[in-house]
Amino acid sequence: MRIDKERGGKGRGADSLWSVTLAVELDGLGEIHIRVTLSGGVISATFWAENDHTTELFARHLGELQQRLQAAGLHIGSLNARSGSPQTADEKPSLPYVLLDEEA
Repeated sequence: MRIDKERGGKGRGADSLWSVTLAVELDGLGEIHIRVTLSGGVISATFWAENDHTTELFARHLGELQQRLQAAGLHIGSLNARSGSPQTADEKPSLPYVLLDEEA
């Protein structure tokens, strides 16, 4: 997991861009990368999956996710599901240690 804060826009009082990037591997779904960003009160998320079936599952449920987030009072920018993995070092989280032990 990686959390980043970047100053957005120019000038004083410009909104910051916050992003949280996660990488997990789940039985039956494979490797998944998720990036959630918040800027100016607007949330966006991108889901990457190595397994095409998992990408299809995400894509099929993006509408429901959007409805639930809006019902919670959040403003949605974009929600995307992509095959593969993030291509740049900035997009792909580095995990120097195990954040969650599913055996515990």
